[in-house]
Parts: sequence; C-alpha cells; structure tokens
Amino acid sequence: MKKLPVGIDDFRKIRENDYYYVDKTNLIRDIIDNGSEVTLFTRPRRFGKTLNMSILKAFFEIGADPAWFEELKISKEKDLCDKHLGKYPVIFMSLKEVSGLNYEEAVSKFRNLMAEIIGKYEFMLYDHKLSAFQRQRLEKMLLGDWSGVNLSLSLKILSDILFQYYERRVIILIDEHDVPLDKAYQYGYYEELVAFIRSFFGAALKSNSSLAFAVLTGCLRISKESIFTGLNNFDVRTISDVQFDECFGLTDAEVQQMMDDYQLNAYYMEAKEWYDGYVFGRKYVYCPWTKIVDHTAETFDYWINSSSNSIIREFLSKREYDVSEKFERLLQGEAILKELSENLTYDEVMDSESNIWSLLYASGYLTKDLYRDSSFAGRKKCFLKIPNREIEDVFEETIRKWTTDTIKSSDRTSFFQPFWEKDDKKLSQILSDLLFTTISYHDYSESFYHAILVGLLSKAGYIVESNFENGLGRSDIAVKDRADRKAVVIEVKVSDSEACLEADCEKALAQIREKRYADKIKTEDYRTVLSYGMAFYKKTCLVKIMINK
Repeated sequence: MKKLPVGIDDFRKIRENDYYYVDKTNLIRDIIDNGSEVTLFTRPRRFGKTLNMSILKAFFEIGADPAWFEELKISKEKDLCDKHLGKYPVIFMSLKEVSGLNYEEAVSKFRNLMAEIIGKYEFMLYDHKLSAFQRQRLEKMLLGDWSGVNLSLSLKILSDILFQYYERRVIILIDEHDVPLDKAYQYGYYEELVAFIRSFFGAALKSNSSLAFAVLTGCLRISKESIFTGLNNFDVRTISDVQFDECFGLTDAEVQQMMDDYQLNAYYMEAKEWYDGYVFGRKYVYCPWTKIVDHTAETFDYWINSSSNSIIREFLSKREYDVSEKFERLLQGEAILKELSENLTYDEVMDSESNIWSLLYASGYLTKDLYRDSSFAGRKKCFLKIPNREIEDVFEETIRKWTTDTIKSSDRTSFFQPFWEKDDKKLSQILSDLLFTTISYHDYSESFYHAILVGLLSKAGYIVESNFENGLGRSDIAVKDRADRKAVVIEVKVSDSEACLEADCEKALAQIREKRYADKIKTEDYRTVLSYGMAFYKKTCLVKIMINK
C-alpha cells in the first residue's frame, strides 16, 4: 500500500515520493478549456485548494517533468500536454501567512513574500535578455531596496521581467487570497489593506500584457467592488457553480476506491456519515481533511481543529439576530430556508443575518439540501443544513462552550437572591428567560437542564453537590452556604407539556420529602434548608418551594 500524504499539499512531493494520490489533473484541462484570463475558486478550508494550485504550478511551469503526470488523466490529453506542459513562467504565491496585528506588519509580510519569490530569479541579472532598466529594477528588489519600486506594483513588474526573459506570457497563481483581509478585519485595519491589495491585484491582473492567465483561491468571494475593481476579465467559481464541482474535495466514487485500496470497505458507511454531505454545484463531496485510522475505523474531528470556529460563536452572540431556534432545528437534522449573498466583504459580514448565513455556507459549516432545493433553483434562496457528523460536532462543541460561558457570565447575585428570599415566581422567570437565550444541542433532556443549573450555581462561593447521596437517595442538586448555615435542595423534572409543569413540580417536592433529602443536611448543623421542585418544558421553567422546618 502506498503511503498516505497526510498534511502534504505539494503535488510534486507527492509524486516524487510515490504517495497515494487521488487524480484531480482534469482541473488543468478544464481551466484551459474555460479560457478565462482570471479565475477565482472559492471553497471552504481544507478542501485541497493549495494542492490543486501546486498541480497547476507543476504542470505549466518551465522545467516541468512529464513523469509527474504519467498514468494520470491529463496525460491522455496528448495535444494539450504538447502545447502547455512546461511551457510557461509561473509565479506562485500563498497569502496564507500574510497577516499582522497592524497594517505596517501585514505590508511587511507582503514585502518579505515578494522578496522570497523574486530571490529565485537572481540568475537573470547576469543574462542580457533583460534590458538594463529591468535588470536595475530586479536588482533593487533582490537587495531589498524598494526605493523607486512601488511594492503594490512588484507582482506586475516581476511578470514583465519574466515575460521579457522567457518570451512567454506568465501564469500567476495566488493561493488563499482573502486570508490577509480576514486578519485585517479582525485587527482593525481593513480599509487600509483593501486599498493596498486592490492596487496589488489590479496592477498584475488588469490589462497586463505579460499575463497568460491567473488563478486565485480563497474561502470567501470578496465583492468585486472591494479588491477587484475594474477586472472585467474576472470569472468566479463558487461552491454553487456546476463547473469544476468535482475538482475540490473527494467524490463518493473516489472514496470508495480509496477504501477498497486500503481494505477498509467495511467502514465506508461510517466515513460517509462523518465526512460526506457537502454539495458543490450538484455533486456531493467529502472533505479530504479527514482520516480513518488503520483498521480501527476510528473517526476524528480533523476539520474542527484545523482553524478557529469563532464565526458560530460570534453569530450566537448577536442579540439582534434570533438564531437559537434555527440552530436547534439544524442540530435536529432539519433544513432551514435562507437567502444567500455570494458577494460579501469581511467588514459587512456581520451587518445582516443573511450575510452571516451566507458566510456559514461559503465556509463549509452549512451546505445545500439538494432534495429540497429544486424548487428554488436559480434563486438566491436555498435550504441549508449541516452536512455531516463532523460539522455537527463543530456546532455542538461551539454551542456547548457558548452556553456554558453565557451561564457563567450571568448575574449570580440576581439568581441567588430569590433562592434565599423564597421567591419561586422570580426564579421561574429568571430561568425561563435564560433558557430562551440558550440552545439545546440534542434534546431537552433532564441532563441538559441539570447542567445549566450546576453551571449557574457553581463558583459563587457556595458548596454545590450534584447527584450527591442525601437521606434515602441521591438529590439532584444541593447548595450549601457554610457562612450563613443555610442550604438548598433541588429536584428537577422534565414535563411532557406546559400543562404538566405544576404537577411535575409537586412530584419533585414529594420526592424530596419522601426520600428525606433535607434531613441529612440538617444533621450537618444547617439552620435553614429550603427545598425547590423545578419542572422544565422546552424553554419554560416552573419553580415551587417547600420550606423545611
């Protein structure tokens, strides 16, 4: 069995070291046939964008080795290979690491990146194919002397130099083009960086006579009016487009072949449940950033650990958007109908609920429901759902942490005061209001409500006992205040309907009384022990008090 290229996104390294490779070289033919001068592919993270860009570089770049493509699909296109294989100067740049805490730091990263790329062409200084003027500009950039050379023009200048030297138009490949803007938005220098990148991209990609074509990748389609102003030669291929729909990610046939090759067929359905379900165009695809470990079929949340999932948390924190019920429906396997916008800028993502749903869709957190989407074909609205178990875990984990933090940040004083004041009506109101803002990530089980109560009661200077042995059984929750020698016993019930809340509260109080939960606490010299029965139905809570004398 061939080695799996775990974490390797360099096509040349994969081929030279005989790693297992799922053939995506038809992308080369499709790009040539498409004929666009500038193409942008938007795909979620970890769907093979960088690997596909390295395929393009390996194929088109002067000095390409035909052996890298032997027995691959593109090798059958003999005329195409004769005309294009190894025939172009290629500029490849990844903006994945171009970021900073401020504008100056980000631009410095751009400068360092360009210096690294330009450094590969030092040999041209000693060849008179270049004019004296071009050699002078190249030498300045090689020496890090940017005086007289505008950094925003450096990519255009380099393409002119390569065109003059090789007498072949240049291919420009820009991977993760939107990462710098994402960071700029996070750290507050978005407008400054937009102006720089607009100039940087515009000079190299607009009306550049040295350009054969360019390909860019990113997660988000940045609005044309933002950084691609005036690029009439611009072709955007998003996850909604049918063309190129099988070029990123793994198809079901490819996954079945891989599992057959590694004798893991028995785990096919598990892999499908965890990693399939994304819809690109009209095709279902798997996320390739996943792994079935040897023959144990152990599944992992690779995607959740590959980047921050702060967008979900930020969405939940937007009080002006009522998303709790929608998130619950998604976690229950339902689809929700939403209007999407594929022309966004990072600084406007949080401006509307529609924009945030659009970002969740573009980023791979949600996907289209093809079975329900046919009636909305060609419209902006579509049904969205969680694609698979792995992303469901992403939502559950993020929501669980958000709920816990929301509970921890609640006003503990206002919560405990009605406890000690025996105000069960106020407690009912506080808990119902809190439930309205939280999300159940499975169902409204007793453990869900129990966890919320423990979270509220903990870390407030009191002793909190959960499922602790008291009297003739185990009370749900006991809270003890040693300083004032008072305590609370709580029994929790889940009701079948809102009409059952009152009766279930009485059942809870009866259980406290019959099981004598308060008796043991009294023996510990607590002067006052208050007993509360609590009944929950979805987002509603009813609290009843029984005073133990």
